Amino acid sequence: MAIAWTMDKLGPMCRTADDCGLVLSVIAGYDSRDHDSLPHGLAEFAYSASSDPQFRIGKVTNARPRLPAGFEIAVGDALAVIESTEATISDAEFPDGPYEQAAELTILMEAAASFHELIHSGRCAELDDPLARINGYASLEFSANDYLQLD
Repeated sequence: MAIAWTMDKLGPMCRTADDCGLVLSVIAGYDSRDHDSLPHGLAEFAYSASSDPQFRIGKVTNARPRLPAGFEIAVGDALAVIESTEATISDAEFPDGPYEQAAELTILMEAAASFHELIHSGRCAELDDPLARINGYASLEFSANDYLQLD
């Protein structure tokens, strides 16, 4: 992703979710050469393919404080159709933390680096999206120290 290279993620690509789980169980683990690698004990991933695969969906309950009008009804209707296929739907929550803000700051700062020439040439004013016209300039206001303190 040109706009934010730390948001790029690679993982196993397989024909089935079971195959992905099996591959991940082999490649998961601590890597001393990767500063983002989880420590021993947290990085391990054990998986064994299910002999009775079941379609499971996690419904995130705390992603947004208020959903747009009609959205919750549409989601409920869609989930009812999915449940009729014998899928299991369970509530799930994101852990507390300023994840969205940290991700936004990361994207803004990396975008400023990726689009340095565009921002410094003044050509941002030619972009169609009103927010895109100013984001590059706003991104320049953050320091390398701000970026490095995102943990």
